[in-house]
Amino acid sequence: MDSFSSLSLDSEEYVVEEILKKRIGADGKPEYFLKWEGYGHDENTWEPRENIDADLVCAFEKELEVKEMKRKEDLKQKKEQPTKPSTSSKSRAKIPATGPSSNQQKKPSGCADEVKSRDYREKKPAVSGFDRGLEVDEIIGANNENGGINVLVKWKGENGVEMVPSSVARFKCPDVLIKFYEENFIFAMSSSKNGIQ
Repeated sequence: MDSFSSLSLDSEEYVVEEILKKRIGADGKPEYFLKWEGYGHDENTWEPRENIDADLVCAFEKELEVKEMKRKEDLKQKKEQPTKPSTSSKSRAKIPATGPSSNQQKKPSGCADEVKSRDYREKKPAVSGFDRGLEVDEIIGANNENGGINVLVKWKGENGVEMVPSSVARFKCPDVLIKFYEENFIFAMSSSKNGIQ
């Protein structure tokens, strides 16, 4: 049996209740976030494709494809709707399309073929320093891009730096984040007596 929907360890059988998410692992292979039957969400785990029943994976992949097609169709409909010119001074980034152009039709095929054709287009998610177990040395900068505040983290024992959402830094290294804010926060003074507006 090549794949299975339950793992048997120490005579206990673990049954997959639901596949929740998909990611590409450090080895470049797909991994799936599993909800185990009879266990709470805090017991969910990432498992490689070969540890999961092929039919479950196929059904999940088809579900993902349907969601992606619906999302693309919704975006297309939004673009086609006439809109008023924006008075906002914000600029929008153009994101290049990945995948077949709108005039190409996807040919029906088996689940394995569909997965292979999509896998080459998927970007491998970046593994953060937190995921690698690195310790934060300091936060050396911040910006307000992509709809949120990001901080530039320098890792202990590493030469490089990494941009991390402040929400993640707030959870993973609150003391370092507070220190950065204290050292770099500048108050805008008003013309009122006490400086508070």
